[in-house]
Amino acid sequence: MAQSTLRAIAEHLARFFEPLRDAVQDPDAFADFLLRLGWQAGDVPASFAALAASIDTAIGAVAALADDPDPVDVFNALEALQKVEQDLRAAQVPSGLQTTAEELAVAIVEMLTVDYLSRFLPRLYQLLRAIGVVKADDQDDTASRSHRNATFGTLYGSTE
Repeated sequence: MAQSTLRAIAEHLARFFEPLRDAVQDPDAFADFLLRLGWQAGDVPASFAALAASIDTAIGAVAALADDPDPVDVFNALEALQKVEQDLRAAQVPSGLQTTAEELAVAIVEMLTVDYLSRFLPRLYQLLRAIGVVKADDQDDTASRSHRNATFGTLYGSTE
């Protein structure tokens, strides 16, 4: 039997958070992750390290879904994914970052979205770049190294 739409959506959402899980498990990876957003941070705060467990729980809940899952099981998996988003918004801002927790969470979700689109839906990503919804910007961090940062334009609600 073909995979259900609900399960496919849950799998996409779980896959979306995998790069964040990988980043918060290693201080160097976390520093590189934040550098892509234009920030240099010190240590990984405990609240960010705890995100890895939340993400693993959500991924496990999605992986446990049957091919044609009961909608209640999908709802439970989506609740686990929602907890990841809530934990991200509640996470402590790493030392050295001049931003709010809300701004950091939005920037992280925005970067994860762009990364997900470019990796798993490249044609959609290219279309969104072509029409200006996704924008690639060159930015200099405080160490004067140039890096690329793709962000959503005004259709996403950026406050630039």
